Amino acid sequence: MKKPTTGATLKAAFAFLACALWITGCSENTLQPLSAHDSGPTDLSKIADQLVPEKYRDSSPGARPYWEALQQDEMIDDPLLADVLAASDSVFDVFSVRIIWGTLNSATTVISPPTNWSGGVGMNAAGFIAVRALIDFEPGQDALLPREFPTLVRWRSITNHDIDGIHILIFHPKNVVYIVAPDLTFKTEQATIVVPLFSLAKLDTVVRVDEHNAIAMQAHKVTDRDCPHGLLGGHWTFKSMNSGHFLGKWISADGQLMGFLGGEFGENDGGTKFFRGKWVDVEGVFQGRLRGRWGFHDSDGSSLDCPTCDDSIGWFSGQFTGADGTVRGSMKGRFVRQGGDAIISPHPPGTFFGRWKVICVDNSDG
Repeated sequence: MKKPTTGATLKAAFAFLACALWITGCSENTLQPLSAHDSGPTDLSKIADQLVPEKYRDSSPGARPYWEALQQDEMIDDPLLADVLAASDSVFDVFSVRIIWGTLNSATTVISPPTNWSGGVGMNAAGFIAVRALIDFEPGQDALLPREFPTLVRWRSITNHDIDGIHILIFHPKNVVYIVAPDLTFKTEQATIVVPLFSLAKLDTVVRVDEHNAIAMQAHKVTDRDCPHGLLGGHWTFKSMNSGHFLGKWISADGQLMGFLGGEFGENDGGTKFFRGKWVDVEGVFQGRLRGRWGFHDSDGSSLDCPTCDDSIGWFSGQFTGADGTVRGSMKGRFVRQGGDAIISPHPPGTFFGRWKVICVDNSDG
């Protein structure tokens, strides 16, 4: 590709971003089956019923609706995005980062006080942090705080057997040289996590804070290659020791809702743990199927990929097809299993979070 002229570089960068969002046709490898609408569907329960097998659609008296996993994040029109677009002399590396905190395995009968997660995320590097979405922020209780620096985002957050979270975009100028490698720091009253900034090109980890609370961090680099990619997130619910259902959202590289996925997981007679399901667009129109394997980190050595994961944290890995049955891409991630009283608990189920990517010639960034 010819190098853009000064003043057009950021427009080119955002054209690359749009390509990664499946909004435009960028090459013959680009898949465009998902709809990126401004508003979500009006009846999430019908879409959930379409995705989850009937045997798993019941809920205990007083339980929250199982289809709440499909509720859309609150999208934020961060003015810093406009500031970045106005800075016409730089080309940025863009990192998409999704952080969730709270009771990730939130089915528990233990009564505990609300947890204060007020804090922020910042970096000691050049560039900008723009907020794309707030995850399960309750009005009047949780809120973003006024911005003081372009490299710092702060919030007020309280959880009570539930989760909160944030999706940010990090714009870092290319070709900046540091004497000491920069970091991204997540700091709240409950925990501080420091990760090397450039590890955000591919990050997927869970950090346990205490018996009830944990922090999940996912990140990837938004690339200019014609390989659409993004994130997954939702509920992973055990109904027995080795089976249950999953239900969640299909999220674009920059945090936009693009569709939904759901299905069941189990174990066959040979002991192989499998999952299978479907994915649809935001209006519930069928787009393809999912299939793959799952397991626990304490049983197969996968903990080597996540040194902070304990035996309540598992993994999944598989593929998704188009409506015609052709394999179109891969998906992988982690889940946090809910407590042993999950079947009778009125609290939300366990949580899953992962990444998806269309199959391309260059799959080097996973």
